[in-house]
Amino acid sequence: MGGGKEPEALVFGAELRCLWGSAHNNLLTKDYASKGINGLPAKFVVTDCIPGINIMPFGDCDAGDQCVYKWKLASEWTNPGVQNETFGDKAIITTASQLVCDAYGMFILPVNSGQNSDIGKQLILLAELDSELLEFLMNPFNSIYTPNDISQEVLDMLDQIVNSDLYGGSISLIGQGTKDIMGPIILACIGHLVPGAHVSDPGLLLADMENMISRTKIITDADPRNLDSELFAILKADSVLCAREVANGGWDKFQQEHKKLGAFLADLVTTAAYVTIMYAGMQGQQGGNYQNNTNEDSSNTTQNRQPQGQTQQGQVQQGQTSGGNPVNSPDFVVTPNGDVIPVPKGATGPVDVVNPAGNVTGQAYTGGSGGANGQVSNVRIMDPTPPRGNSPGYPNGYVKYENSMGQGVDPNTGRTLPNSQSHFPLGP
Repeated sequence: MGGGKEPEALVFGAELRCLWGSAHNNLLTKDYASKGINGLPAKFVVTDCIPGINIMPFGDCDAGDQCVYKWKLASEWTNPGVQNETFGDKAIITTASQLVCDAYGMFILPVNSGQNSDIGKQLILLAELDSELLEFLMNPFNSIYTPNDISQEVLDMLDQIVNSDLYGGSISLIGQGTKDIMGPIILACIGHLVPGAHVSDPGLLLADMENMISRTKIITDADPRNLDSELFAILKADSVLCAREVANGGWDKFQQEHKKLGAFLADLVTTAAYVTIMYAGMQGQQGGNYQNNTNEDSSNTTQNRQPQGQTQQGQVQQGQTSGGNPVNSPDFVVTPNGDVIPVPKGATGPVDVVNPAGNVTGQAYTGGSGGANGQVSNVRIMDPTPPRGNSPGYPNGYVKYENSMGQGVDPNTGRTLPNSQSHFPLGP
């Protein structure tokens, strides 16, 4: 590193960048409960480079298209010189380490070690929150007051955040506290609890919080800029008033006011949704059945059956990079081996892929409109197949994108491909 600074070991939440990527992300691990440096999981080693598990896509690639379609990460990080410090039996990685993307020979580099950042702690706190409630709050058109009043659940989540070790009972609603990973979650809670609150404009939000205090007619010294125990008590009292107004027929007004959240949530979800969904997956959300078979795709059909959870090949995690999608319409899925598979826009699933013999041969997401021409309708994630005829065989399974006619297509352009080019092998 510049200035002779000694390289630092990377910990959970270390910021990473790709020299050709449009976005940074953070170093992650499933074992986030372990504690190391500064209370964060550590230390990461040279093999901690699994796509979709340790590292998420870096936005758009300078070579064209999205990183998730292009990237091909090396199997290990490289260290300059000899790294004598190990964890287990493997060398650790530091701020001087590099990871090659074999797609174009470009480097992925640490921006910082994460040791002096709150990002890792925010990610851990995020993992401890109710993922289903988070998903609900990310839809700006949901109401926490009707048809069922779940405002207390939202208040409980907000209380869990504010009184965590990270925030210590007080967080600024106007200052830097709203601009980190947890900030969008906090503002989403406020926006749903106080319909009409201008959560995307700090000045207007301050006025909204002052009006909320006046509306409750509670005499208080609460500071409308800081969410602490005093302001929390006001927020709780106001939520009772909101629930009462909805119950008494005031829903039309509230419905319109809720829509003010839309543009803000659409922007904020792209900032943090990938970690939210990843941790939702770590907490138990999973995909459908995989069964070993020897049947090729021409005889397979999809059936609209609900997935059965844990499978022979393991779990498939679903993820989103934009707000408001149904939980069964992810932007991508991650296989147990770390393959990140983009899902056509609007496609839903997973549904079983069933051959004529009635065997489940994979799973699919169907009914989308992806690709440059909008013709990429389905993606099928298929089980391993042996070599047969002109097929080379796919020992780890394969992915195939299709249009609405069942023809194989290029996932980027949507143009049809011959059968020999439309099967994308999955990695080991």
